[in-house]
Amino acid sequence: MEVEQVAEYTVLAFFLSQAGRSNAIPVTVTLDAQQNMHIKYKRSIFPSSAVIIQECARVGNQLYQVYFDISRHQHNPDTTLYLIIRLLCNERPVSICPEDDMPDILAFFEE
Repeated sequence: MEVEQVAEYTVLAFFLSQAGRSNAIPVTVTLDAQQNMHIKYKRSIFPSSAVIIQECARVGNQLYQVYFDISRHQHNPDTTLYLIIRLLCNERPVSICPEDDMPDILAFFEE
């Protein structure tokens, strides 16, 4: 299905793996007419067999969109990869600042 692209942004996201492969990475996202966010090149981030879902997480005043493989998350959380994108209040993606956002990211995973 072709998505009508309204806006495209490249932002610094955070790639988190509990196996130690965590890092800030640039990610290109598009917003469609309904303001839904789509990650370009998702298969270069996640394994091709992954079933990726997204979940919004609010920590304090910050809003994050988290992408992860639902099967691994449920059955083997130690091997799950998470892609975390910070959103402004209008849900526009914005670059993560790892030094400032890391406490929020860790709080999200403690819940």
